[in-house]
Amino acid sequence: MAALINETSLIIWDESPMNDRRCFETLDRTLRDVLDEPNRIFGGKSVMLGGDFRQTLPVKKAATRDETIQSSVAKSYLWPHFKVHYLTENMRLNNENLSDVDRQRMSSFAQWLLDIGNGQIGTPDDSDPENTSWIDIPDEYCIPNDDQGIAQLIKFIYDDDTLQHPSAAKLQDKAIICPKNDMVDTINAKILSLLSTTTRVYISHDDAVPHGHDGGEVELLYPKEYLNTLTFAGLPPHRLELKIGTPVMLLRNINIAGGLCNGTRLIVTQLLPKVIEARIITGTRVSQKVFLPRIPLTTRDPRTPFVFKRKQFPVKICYAMTINKAQGQSLKKIGVYLSEPVFSHGQLYVALSRATTPDGLKILIDSQHTKSPTATKNIVYKSFLLELDSQQVNFVLYALIVNFLPNYYVPYRTMAATGDPNRMAEAKGKMIAIEQDVTTVANLRPTHYNRTIECYVVSKDGSNINKSLSISSATSRSSMPNQVSRSKAVAVNFNSRIP
Repeated sequence: MAALINETSLIIWDESPMNDRRCFETLDRTLRDVLDEPNRIFGGKSVMLGGDFRQTLPVKKAATRDETIQSSVAKSYLWPHFKVHYLTENMRLNNENLSDVDRQRMSSFAQWLLDIGNGQIGTPDDSDPENTSWIDIPDEYCIPNDDQGIAQLIKFIYDDDTLQHPSAAKLQDKAIICPKNDMVDTINAKILSLLSTTTRVYISHDDAVPHGHDGGEVELLYPKEYLNTLTFAGLPPHRLELKIGTPVMLLRNINIAGGLCNGTRLIVTQLLPKVIEARIITGTRVSQKVFLPRIPLTTRDPRTPFVFKRKQFPVKICYAMTINKAQGQSLKKIGVYLSEPVFSHGQLYVALSRATTPDGLKILIDSQHTKSPTATKNIVYKSFLLELDSQQVNFVLYALIVNFLPNYYVPYRTMAATGDPNRMAEAKGKMIAIEQDVTTVANLRPTHYNRTIECYVVSKDGSNINKSLSISSATSRSSMPNQVSRSKAVAVNFNSRIP
């Protein structure tokens, strides 16, 4: 492995905002150790992270907003060493077969999704106006919440031909997604009952493994019948009901090289006593036949005084899946069932943005949890997104400040910063439009639109000039000049975030 790492030119890590920052820091320490480069980030290897901070952040049980944000890679000591590039072109609009009307509709749909992701639309929630808002879903995407609502949602995604004659092409680009596992299980059971094939039931073998030497007490206090009733996220059920033609999702990495990874979707083709035969329907090995064995799976839940162990086939029916499991997938047909509102940052944006076209999206909202039949909750940590945006722009603009004014720098004072002021200026330097004569403040302009910026200009000989200036503006991004001049005030072009 060390030899392979040494030959690696680039490490790519997709969906990085979902991972805890300690994962990246562990990789950093490992590479420094393996490559014998203790003073170089990632041992000198290039690392490319992919992802969108509008989507879900690391999942931490019972975590507060601050705890969730602090676990993000953006809060790691590694983050200032990354250079961020933004994808600004919507590739779905590049289809030459789109008419002008369809192109405009697709563009409006894409902008609506971005507004949801940025938290720019909706009515602030009374209990948490800063992070939570209520948005009205357009009627064209809504299914009425009545006795036939779930049936209509299922029929929109899985018509009779798809259910009775399943194939990779029919199943790989459609799904129903929900915020929580309990409703996912309910919908999966309902759809499974619509199949005409015979059901086969696989029963798990469950054990409670003691933490210490209290084995006798564990067996006495937690009998098998009780263990069989336990359900945990990421584990298959005790009673696994399957039919031939059922799509399932793999819950563990079994053979990464062979395409059997956590999250891989498959179609069941045979149900045998010891193994399940299936064909892969996602990834790079579509239609490949595989055999899945029973394996022991364990979980350490802080709510239980023992380690729970279940021997079962590591699969779960996936007609429906949770929003977090759906992240990273693009689907032609997607149904979103909000039996209750979303509960964490970015979940609604993830759910809705899985759709590749507006015609492929339908939403069923349980109105007993909402303010109106078409309203639902959206949670966005806007201050966190704004801080990320500011940090990256600051770093780029500092280079222009240094080139433009070799004798001065402008520290950014609105963000928490400690330590040497020169390092603070380097890490947090805000692009400020200033003239050669820095004592003249008339032409100072903020570079972050609609923000008040507190700054001061410091000469490199240590003297302070115009300390703690407060500059306010509501200047739009498009109206800011983007040309650097040595005699005029300058500002950054925010139309392209990274110059």
